[in-house]
Amino acid sequence: MLRAYFREPYFSPTEIEIFSGFPFAYMRTAMFMRLAGWPDSGRKRGLPRDPALVPVWFRYTSKILIWFLFLVCIPMVVLGVFLAFAL
Repeated sequence: MLRAYFREPYFSPTEIEIFSGFPFAYMRTAMFMRLAGWPDSGRKRGLPRDPALVPVWFRYTSKILIWFLFLVCIPMVVLGVFLAFAL
C-alpha cells in the first residue's frame, strides 16, 4: 500500500515528508489500516478501491484493531477528563 498510495497525487510533498518520520508514521499506518478495512474511506483523496493490494487477513485485522481502539481509547479519554475535573 505504501508504494501504491503513499505518493503524489494522493499525498502532497509536504504530507509525504511529515508522515515519513516519527511520530507521524504511526498515524500513516492507522490511515492505511482504515483504508484496508473500509476501502471507501479513501474516496476523498481519490484513492482507487483496489482490494488486490491488501491481503484478506490484513483487512480483517485492521477492522478488529480499529474497533478495539475506539472501544478502549474513547472510554479511557472520557474517564481521564472526568477524573481530571473531579480531582
